[in-house]
Amino acid sequence: MEIIKTTTSLDGKHRIDVERGSSGLYRYVTLDDRYRNDPDFQNRPHWTVNEFSGLYQTAEAAEADARAELAWLRKETDLQVEGLRRGPTPTDSMDELR
Repeated sequence: MEIIKTTTSLDGKHRIDVERGSSGLYRYVTLDDRYRNDPDFQNRPHWTVNEFSGLYQTAEAAEADARAELAWLRKETDLQVEGLRRGPTPTDSMDELR
């Protein structure tokens, strides 16, 4: 399997990889950073596979199904879309300066 896209949650606790197999079909794999909640663990994330999806004809179909299944991915996608709709605001600029 070849990883063609990786998306990590904003809090750094979850990740999905969209992969393409030698058959030309795609799947997504969900991973969790099991040690992120341990305050003594300061190393880079240690990703543990959570589950594998079924197979899809396209990467877009795999990603769309992941978005439908994973609440964290759906929420973050909705936030990105909302940000694009409203565009930057003066408050956004002020937050960046703080």
